[in-house]
Amino acid sequence: MRPPSRYGSVQLEFRYQDEIKLLNCMVIGGKDLLACDLNGLSDPYVTVELRNISTGEKRGLAKSPIKYKTLTPQFMFEVSFDLRGFGEASRWRLQLEMWDYDRLTHDDFMGCTSFSLSELTTSCPPSGWFQLLSATEGKILNLPALTVISAASEAVANESLHQLWRRSVPDVAFEIMSKDERHRQEAMFEFIHTERAFLGDVNMVLQAYSRDRFDTLLTDDQYRVFFGPLQAILDITQPFVSELETAVNPDTGLIVSISQAVRAHLPVMEAPFTAFCETNREATRSIQLLRSRSPAFAAVLADGQHQCGQMDLHSFRLKPLQRITKYPLLLAEIDKRTKYDHADKAPLKETLSECVMMVARINERVRRAELAGELRAFVHRLVVPQQLERFTLPAQGLELLRTSVCRKVKLQRSWRTGLRAAVVRATKQRRLSLLMASDGRPFIVLTKLLNSDDPNDDEPLEELVFPRVRIEAVTPIAPETIIDSHSCDLRYILLIELNLSSRKTLIALRSPSRNDVTEWNADLRLLQQRIRMGQRLDPARADERPDDALFADCDSDASDTERDSDHESLLPAPGAAIRPPSVTQSLTFRAPVNSCVRLVVSCGVILTLLLFFILAVVYRVNRPLHSL
Repeated sequence: MRPPSRYGSVQLEFRYQDEIKLLNCMVIGGKDLLACDLNGLSDPYVTVELRNISTGEKRGLAKSPIKYKTLTPQFMFEVSFDLRGFGEASRWRLQLEMWDYDRLTHDDFMGCTSFSLSELTTSCPPSGWFQLLSATEGKILNLPALTVISAASEAVANESLHQLWRRSVPDVAFEIMSKDERHRQEAMFEFIHTERAFLGDVNMVLQAYSRDRFDTLLTDDQYRVFFGPLQAILDITQPFVSELETAVNPDTGLIVSISQAVRAHLPVMEAPFTAFCETNREATRSIQLLRSRSPAFAAVLADGQHQCGQMDLHSFRLKPLQRITKYPLLLAEIDKRTKYDHADKAPLKETLSECVMMVARINERVRRAELAGELRAFVHRLVVPQQLERFTLPAQGLELLRTSVCRKVKLQRSWRTGLRAAVVRATKQRRLSLLMASDGRPFIVLTKLLNSDDPNDDEPLEELVFPRVRIEAVTPIAPETIIDSHSCDLRYILLIELNLSSRKTLIALRSPSRNDVTEWNADLRLLQQRIRMGQRLDPARADERPDDALFADCDSDASDTERDSDHESLLPAPGAAIRPPSVTQSLTFRAPVNSCVRLVVSCGVILTLLLFFILAVVYRVNRPLHSL
């Protein structure tokens, strides 16, 4: 359900030898990593170390070899840690960080993840693919990545299901069935069997982590947040499985139809699955934080993991997310195996359509919940410069539609081609955010990330560059029209023109993803079209008038050469509308240095021509005198 981490994933394998207190960590490889270089690739390497969460002490730093020009490196890098003398394991975390190597500038941070030694020093430590997270999240938790099952594992699973289904059907009934009907019966059997297995997993988790086991470790509200959605899913899954089992003929083992049962339970499923998916990320983060800080809480989780067959709680919390996304796939397989003249064909297609729409609604709710969390964190860490201290975000009704962290790009004009060359400043990052006010009118905000490359910074702050510009004043531009294609890969360049009242300001940013640039351009054009047609993003508020003060144009006559005077001119008078300030000088193509160079060169050419003219006149005047 969650979209993949924007930092990518890393494959790890841990082995612990309790006799000699030796922990082995194998970094196998990575995938979908950030593109930090102009060629759309990176030069990744990994650092692994042990960190004390109480004192901040670090031990055993190890660095892998650099893999050049790749986003899917294969490291096969192994490091061992002797844990004798480390004391309490719950106070130490193994921290893994991914970096991009740069020859001339600072290395770029590409994500990190961490594990508590209490979960690694077991007989079956976690292994597999894990998401690379931000510096703040990666220091306190790890999240398994949803990986694709290998062909061999999928073949074994299918063979086991086929054998189970074959044993449930008598030979007489099997012989009289057609080949298509056999496939259809097996697909419906897989739906019922996997739903029954999912019910058993949820029930086992709630029994292993029952309320009385945590006693005083969790309050009732905390336990309700962590395990309440799972209990709600259990309550609706039990009658669903019972109704599915009634569709099986006990004598012949054949299944008539499951479409009606599934369709009847879809409205009941949506609310509990949505609640679980919306809160899963925050609940997982809180559980990891409590595990690292409370040895008693970590002991309860370890005991519950032992009761669940050595599968940790995080793996079980992924099962509802995987199950809800598998419903359309299973129904599509049944629909594929059902003939067009079958009586269940039409009801099955309607059930499949409703299921797909339900999953889409849940995905949208989860996306909005994650964006709301990002918005709260964004407002919390926002730093407003003194020159813009009167700027405030709306207190209510603000919604984050899209946000991206990009690199700062400086455009330099080429005298040879007349085009501009894009130069990426590796140490400068900007966050471009698309927000929507309570009246349904969108606007954009640009911030500057402070200490964004420092993984030790718990809460990296963001400084406001300009507050807000209404979407009507934003024009996406194709980079190839003004930027030399030889200077960089234009597919990663996001070029936006701000049509302010007194001038036009050009913003050039480099995104780590080509899809991100495409989605930004598509969203901006779509929003502009809807605003132009007089539509609002929220139809329920279409009768409300927009806040003119919120979307006032900039009519300042501030100087283009002085940043301070730019900001001073943007300070509104008491009671006046807040106007969006111009972008900082380094982000616009209004560079005063280039203007001065042109002026000096022009003056030099004029003076040189004037000197030649004077010399020519003097030569012609003096020539007759020499002849005499």
